[in-house]
Amino acid sequence: MSKIILPKVSIIFSNLNGGKEPLECLFSIGKLNYPKNKIETIVIDNGSVDGSPDKIAKKFPKVKLIRLKSAIGLPPSLNLGIKKSQGKYIFIGNDDIVLEKNSILGMVDYLEKNKEVGVVGGKVFYKDKPKKLTDSASGFNFYLGDIKKPKSQSEILWLQSCSIMIPKSVFDKIGLFDEGFYPLYFDDFDFCLRVKKANLKLAHLPDAIFWHGWGKTTEKSGRYNMYCWWYRNKIRFMLKNASPVQIISFLTFQIVATVVRSLTERQNILYPLFRAIVENILILPQTIKARTNSANYNGKKQN
Repeated sequence: MSKIILPKVSIIFSNLNGGKEPLECLFSIGKLNYPKNKIETIVIDNGSVDGSPDKIAKKFPKVKLIRLKSAIGLPPSLNLGIKKSQGKYIFIGNDDIVLEKNSILGMVDYLEKNKEVGVVGGKVFYKDKPKKLTDSASGFNFYLGDIKKPKSQSEILWLQSCSIMIPKSVFDKIGLFDEGFYPLYFDDFDFCLRVKKANLKLAHLPDAIFWHGWGKTTEKSGRYNMYCWWYRNKIRFMLKNASPVQIISFLTFQIVATVVRSLTERQNILYPLFRAIVENILILPQTIKARTNSANYNGKKQN
């Protein structure tokens, strides 16, 4: 029986003042049940000032560490790493995930056997609650702008980019992550929709297991900023991808739900929503252009 030759995998994640989180991630990568010479790890540091890039360079000298002078956002960082990568498969992760030792092997095996799949995601648990699952694979209600639990693989529309593997050929076919989703949020959902438009499938692999800090790194930017970014990019995503009726329905529901939640839960989320609406009005010409390109998408890479 001939020995199976495994393909090269590029593991890419961004770091911004992640502290010990990226080190824990890299330690788990070192324990993977996958040939060490077949793994390329690329870390894009967004101008961290907490000393974490120096620690990465010292403890993991074989990691390709790209140091940026300032933060450029998640989608541009991932795109930079993808351009530098050499793997047949690209694993996109976060700096605060831990990989189970057989996760990468399982994903590679699945993609090798299922060439029609454009993105595969794993089963993701919370780090601080190791038995509690996150919503790593979701359907989506475009009229409410809300995720829903998919009843089957065919209903999956969103695989969150804390733990997804993508054949590099898919990027060659449909392009990279949309950098308009700055600094983060909804770039992965937008990419998944483009994959579906290219007649490729999204798949969830329960045997590929990960643990995610889920927001611990982004919380360092402040909850207020997180809400602003979330609402801004959610609205941009809808303006780019939803029908006019869905957009009107979504905005109505989002405003009413946010007002109610702000009053009942006493959370400061109303101002971030209206700030996000104003910001989207200001960038509307760019979003309309992106929407037009998406509507004219013919399965080929967009410039």
